[in-house]
Order: sequence, then structure tokens, then C-alpha cells
Amino acid sequence: MADEPLLKTVSTAKKRRFLSSDYDYIADYIKQQLGERRGLDKRKNHEILWKEVDRQVRMEPMERIIKDKDEEWRSALELGDLSTACEVLAADALRLIFPQDRSWMQAHIEIEEDRLQVRDEAEVGQKMSKKRLREIQKRADAELRAMMTQQHTDFGLRARTELSIKDALKHGSFVAEILWQENQQYKMGGVFESVASPVWIPHSMWDCYPETLELGTDLLYQGSMIITSQKTGEWIMRQKNFINLSTFQKRNTKPSNPVEIMTYYGDITVKRKTDDIFLPNMRIRVAEGTVIQAEPMNNISIIYGGYDRIDVKDPYYLSPLVKHSPNQTLTTIIANRFLDNVELKLEPPIVYNGNDAQLVSQGGPRMYPGAKSPTKGGAQDFKQIDVGDPSWAVPAIQFFKSETQEGTGVSSARSGAQRQADRVTATQIEQEAQGAEIRTIDFVGKMEKGLRAYLYIQHELNKKNLKKYRFYNPEMGMKDFDTLTKAELPKIVHFEIVGSKGVLMERRRSEATSAVTAFLLGNEMTAGLVNVENVAKQMYLDAGNKTPESLLNVGDENDKLQKAIEAVQAQAQEVIQQMQQEAQKIGQDLVKSEQENAAKGQEIKLIKERALTTENALREEIRALKAQMERTADFLQDIGKIKDEKEKLERIELEIKHQKEKNSEEAPRGTSEEKQPSVVVNIEKGAGFRVKRDENGDMQEVLPLEAEAE
Repeated sequence: MADEPLLKTVSTAKKRRFLSSDYDYIADYIKQQLGERRGLDKRKNHEILWKEVDRQVRMEPMERIIKDKDEEWRSALELGDLSTACEVLAADALRLIFPQDRSWMQAHIEIEEDRLQVRDEAEVGQKMSKKRLREIQKRADAELRAMMTQQHTDFGLRARTELSIKDALKHGSFVAEILWQENQQYKMGGVFESVASPVWIPHSMWDCYPETLELGTDLLYQGSMIITSQKTGEWIMRQKNFINLSTFQKRNTKPSNPVEIMTYYGDITVKRKTDDIFLPNMRIRVAEGTVIQAEPMNNISIIYGGYDRIDVKDPYYLSPLVKHSPNQTLTTIIANRFLDNVELKLEPPIVYNGNDAQLVSQGGPRMYPGAKSPTKGGAQDFKQIDVGDPSWAVPAIQFFKSETQEGTGVSSARSGAQRQADRVTATQIEQEAQGAEIRTIDFVGKMEKGLRAYLYIQHELNKKNLKKYRFYNPEMGMKDFDTLTKAELPKIVHFEIVGSKGVLMERRRSEATSAVTAFLLGNEMTAGLVNVENVAKQMYLDAGNKTPESLLNVGDENDKLQKAIEAVQAQAQEVIQQMQQEAQKIGQDLVKSEQENAAKGQEIKLIKERALTTENALREEIRALKAQMERTADFLQDIGKIKDEKEKLERIELEIKHQKEKNSEEAPRGTSEEKQPSVVVNIEKGAGFRVKRDENGDMQEVLPLEAEAE
């Protein structure tokens, strides 16, 4: 290849040819930047910590400094606390990010509603309903999610992410590069098929050098990054997309030996005597002082994040393993001392009589079970040396181990160890797990920031490079296998990470959902608000069933419509049968009723005749009673009048008596009294009474004139 290629893909104010001096400037600039970043004090301090943590996680014994050969027997073991913590934290983070019972990400596509409305109105004659739009939105989201998930499965995103998680746990930070890769995949029947996809490439922090002043708070990393790697010169010469290979070949004297490749990501300015050249968002590879690749990137392809960043000026992060590495070191030292002390207790050092030829010849008394050592000296020619009590080391070991467990959040219960039921309750274990999971969820959230950036980069690379991709669609209500082409990819998509819902959070969410659903279904006013089919599917998903539609009697819209029609027909047939039965029964009842009515008609006729006779008799009785009542009233009125006349007569009689007495006093004695005639008193016109007197002239009774006439 020529040493002065034209970078036609670089967008500049005016196209200018790159010179060899420009490439030399870029190579020198990247080499200078790498040297400066390697020499930073913060970088060196972090590398010291990384080296120690890597050793502890690999469980390599600490390096011993032996000044005396007699010290070689001492223990040099590395405890596995940090290694276990790294394993448990990585497993928990991976489980939270990629749950087994549902998708870990959601894609929300911006569909062109206006175009769909116009098309539907032209085809059907009316605008598309909101329900239909929601169905189209749901299917479009599901198709894109299924296709991208298939790419993740084909190129091992979960395993690649696990490497980045462990790198973040050990070194505090992680770096991933998103590249378009093509792989040969084995298919059924021995056929190999070529597939291409954006791939997550994890890198070790030992090989990555971020920009010092970049905060890294944005979704996409905006700073520059240098990544070093090792490849042979022969491998470099085989790459078809590399440039300046003739210059590289001259400088590479040993093609079979590994060569350090410095890959620079970011903006770079080429200094010239006239106008400088600004190259934005470039990927440049340098090997043996030669630029072997220089190409612009349409999007950012570097993802950088970490566990806990404690200083704005420090571009590197820390992790619980880094923070508690000193505790691991102290625990390991004390544990080794404890083992040394136990060994001395089991086989204690002794002193013996140097004048005893037998002991001197055999190097002291024999030290093994049942050993017998003859002596020619006194009764006791040797004694043990007191080496101290090793039990004092046990509390120190337990203390530092508990500090490490609390700092990393990895307790014995969380790591899967069996707890003693008589010492701790299930509630306490759950509370411990909940408290320990909080920090892991926070770390998962930071990892998901990088994964979300990866989804956007993946979609942009698919829009640029994808031709077509065949995928399995696990979404409910959709066909199992489908294909998406480049033209079918949406322009605008919003991605959401929904994986990090811890075990306790998932349990509470499921219980709360069940409680709210039961409450709504238990009330007649709110029962209609619940979509029972969707609730059942979600419950099956929470229970771990990936295909809940196979467990439910549901189908697509046509199946639902057909089932609804059949249900209506069955219900109508049942109603018709019920109505026929009721009509037959009504006819029978009508005949029976007519017969009963005919009999009742005769009975009613007789009753009416009897009632009429009774009525006439009652009328006569009533008239007689009225006449009697009138007579009674007249009689009572007459009695009242008689009473009044009697009172008048009594007054008259009293007056007559007084008159008589007066007359008797005036008349001569012995004169016979004349007989008084009867007095007739007319009470009213047409009626009267006669007063009957005795022989003395006194009123005896009052008789009516009619009675006297009789």
C-alpha cells in the first residue's frame, strides 16, 4: 500500500491529502499521550492496588522474604474471602441484569402514526383506532427487541458482560469496545452461516488509559481512550483494512514476535505550519511508530464506567474488593501465623543434652508417633520449648473476616452457606440479604448505564451495516421465526433496562400485584378494570414460565374473535332453548289456566248471585234499621219533651198545692171540697196528656190522650 493514502471519509472544511509527516505526528502524539497517562501518580497508585487484589482473587500466596533457611517451613496460604466475594457479587449482578424469566431490556419505537392513519383510511375508509395503533406499537417493539436479543445470544453478550463485571469488581472500572463483527455459525445439517452483529468487546483496565479530565457522567463516554493490545507483525500484515503496511514492515524486524498496538479513540488535531487538521471521533491504531489504521466513527464506540468514583480529578474507580484488600491481607497474615503456631504446638521444638552421644548422633529425639529415643544421660536429657497459645489468633481472624464480609456485603447466607436455625430466623436472613443487595443493585445500575449505551450503539451500527437478520421471536402471540432487514429498522428508538429488580423486590412486586388484583376483582365496581388475561400471563412469567400463552386458553385476535363469536352463538342457542322451554311451559300453563278459569267462572257466577241476594237482603235490613233508628230517635225526642212537661206539671202541681192550702185557710171548716176536674195539658200540636188525680185531688199519673181513647 502507499504510504500517503487519502482519508476520504474524514469530514473537513476542505479535502487535503495526508502526508507522511502527518502520520508521524499522530503516532508521536498517541505515544506521548500513552506515556503521560501511564506515568500519572493516580494510575501508579491504582495499579499497586490492582496487583494486590488480582493476587488475592487468584488466591496466590504472598511473596515471602526468607532471611534464614530455617524459616522456609512457615505457612504461606491465601484465604479465599475476596475470591468468594468476587464470585458472589459477579453472579448476583449478572442475575439481576439478565433475569431468566423475562427480557432484560425494552425497545420503544417511534412509529409514524400519521402515515399509518392515511394508509388505513385509504384502505379501510376510516381512520385507525387507538387500540389498533397500540397493537402495532406493541408488535413493532417486540420484533426489534427479539432481533436484538438474538444478536446478544449469538455473540455471547452475557458472558462478555460477566468479564466486564469482574474487571469492575477487581479494578473498580471497566472498559468495553463495541465493534461490528462477522462470525461463522454452525447450523443444522452441518451448514455454516455467516452472521454479523455489533459485539461487546471487554478490555482489562491494565490495558486501558482513560482521559484524566473526563467526568464520565453522560450516557456515552465523551473523552478519549487509549487501549493497548498485543499482536504479531504477521497478523498485522494480513489485515486488509490497515494502511501504511510497507512502512510498518520496514520497522518491524521480527514479524513473529508480539507487537504492542496502541488504539486511540477520540478527537485529535494534526498540527501543521499552515492550517491545522481537526479529526473528530477517530479510531487510530499505531504499531512500531506507524499509523496502521485511521478511520472516523459515526458514533461513539467506547463504554467506560465503574463501581465507585471518589474523586473528580481521579478518572479511576474503586470497588469493595479494592477497599477491603488490606483486611484480606491482615486476615491472611494472622491465619498463617495461627497455622504456624498450631504446627509448633503439634510438633514443639525441643532442646536436648549435647553431651549425650546417642541424641547427638540421631539429631535429637525421634519425633513421630511411638518413637523411642535411647539416652545415656540423666532421667530427662531434653525438654520442650513453650511456643505460646495459638487460640489468641482466632478472635482476630474472625474479626477481620467479619469486617471483610460487611464491607463487601457477602455474608455466609448470601454466599449459600447453611445457617443454623437455632441462632437466626428466616426474617433476619432476609433482612441481611436485603441490606447486602442494596449496594449490588446500585452497582448493577451503573453497569446498566453502559449496557443502555451499548443498545443505542448496537442499533446505530445495525442501521449502518445490517443487511438482514433471522431471529427467534419468543414474544407472546407472534410467530416463532422472523427476519428483519435494514430497511425495516426504525429510525428512532428509546431503550430501557428493566432487568435489575432484586429477588426481594421481585417478590414484593409479585405479592403487591396479586393483592391489588384480588382487591379489584373482589369489588363489583372495579372488577371490570382488570385485564384478566394479561394479569394471568404476568403471573405465569413471574412464576418462571417463559411461554404463558401455552398454559392459557388464549390466541391471537382472529382466534379471540372466532372464540367470541362461538361463545355468543352458544349463548344465543342456550337462550333460544331456554325460551322454547319457557314457551312450552307457558302454553301448558295457559291451557291449565283456561280450564281453571272456566271452573272458577261458574263458581264466581254463583258467588255473584249469592252476593246479589245477600246484598238485597242487607239493603232491606239496612232500611229497616234506618226506620227503627228514626223511630228510636223520635221516641227519644218525645221522652225529652215528656220530661220537660213533667217538670212543668210538677211546678203547676206545686202551685196548685200552695193555692189549695191558701184556699183551705180561707174557707169555713167542715165545708166539703169540690171535686177538681182533670187538667189537660197540650204538649204540642196533635198530641196531649191528661192528668189523673186521686180522690184527694192529688196528681196520680199522666196519661196520653191516645191511650185514654183506647
